[in-house]
Amino acid sequence: MIGEPFIQLKKVKSTNTYAKREAQIGKALHGAVYMAHTQTVGKGQWGREWQAAAGENITLSVVLNPLEQYAHQSFFCSMVLAVGAYQFLKTYVDDALSIKWPNDLYWRNRKIGGILIENIYHGKQWNWIIGGVGINVNQTVFNGLLNKAVSIRQITGKKFDIIFLARELCFMINGVWESLQQKGLEWLRSLYNEVLFCKNQTAIFKKDNIQFEAKVIGVDIMGNLILEHGTTEHVAYGRVEWIL
Repeated sequence: MIGEPFIQLKKVKSTNTYAKREAQIGKALHGAVYMAHTQTVGKGQWGREWQAAAGENITLSVVLNPLEQYAHQSFFCSMVLAVGAYQFLKTYVDDALSIKWPNDLYWRNRKIGGILIENIYHGKQWNWIIGGVGINVNQTVFNGLLNKAVSIRQITGKKFDIIFLARELCFMINGVWESLQQKGLEWLRSLYNEVLFCKNQTAIFKKDNIQFEAKVIGVDIMGNLILEHGTTEHVAYGRVEWIL
């Protein structure tokens, strides 16, 4: 079960780095979760740092065994974590939640959580998935990110027990993981697309340093973003950037 064991770390540079090392030396099991109270060099997408005030947010990494049937559709893991995190947040935040492709959680136009997937290979064999999840919970000040980041506390006005919420998040992710194995990838993609940020709306993107407008249609089975701008284009992760 995802979340067993649930290992609490007082202070680490990055939970993903820690979890990767544990997996590489054979100390991690499928479902193991490493939760840090303080992360000094948290990782975000595109090599950015993930800002998280000590002791105020969920900062954890989960170790997963890849599912062989989806070895050529690796985006499935981003969808599992994103949908699980969305369902977790939905129990506290009633509306205006969405998943921003590829793997951010948004409340209105502000980021409330993020996911970073790192894979471990031995030659061509895909051995481990390390899924880092960060959720803003009790933090109320985000340096340099005014009106770009938001926390559950800011939305609800309530303060929460971080560990209780982290365990609940693991439970939600586990439910999605188990349902995927029963219902299949198309079921998961449908859930992901139902709550996709800006779906059926026109948004601004940048590709090769050129900005353009396109209608967001959805995400395909390989995890490409489907955009419509005169023609229909399936865009791979890293090829375009949202301009918000």
